[in-house]
Amino acid sequence: MAHDDELLAILGHEIGHVEHRHSQRRIVQNSLFVFVLAMITGDMSGTSELVLGLPVLFAELAYSRANEIEADLYALAFLQQRKIAPHRFSDLMMRLQAAIDHKKGQQEDENNWQRYLSSHPVTEERIQRFNQ
Repeated sequence: MAHDDELLAILGHEIGHVEHRHSQRRIVQNSLFVFVLAMITGDMSGTSELVLGLPVLFAELAYSRANEIEADLYALAFLQQRKIAPHRFSDLMMRLQAAIDHKKGQQEDENNWQRYLSSHPVTEERIQRFNQ
């Protein structure tokens, strides 16, 4: 972190997950999925799990992205209430994305297909939200 306010921005994001009970929701959602899957297939065999599980995986990833957006919005309000510049969050996100890109040795355009498998929103969208 280049600035103490960046730490507060990330803490605000994580507090957003706690305030919105994202962990509890996920536990309930996953439990219901296992129950429904067992009811449909009658067992937990690998083939039926795979066939029925793929659509749920994509739905769950979208749900996770929604949780991240909700936590981001909480962090934004958290920063604004404390008169902390919202760009502290986006500055940190830009550095994290640059480090990820450097480590992977890939351009962001080459990673378009990975957006569907990511549990987090696209970094550029998150940065935009905090720079408006």
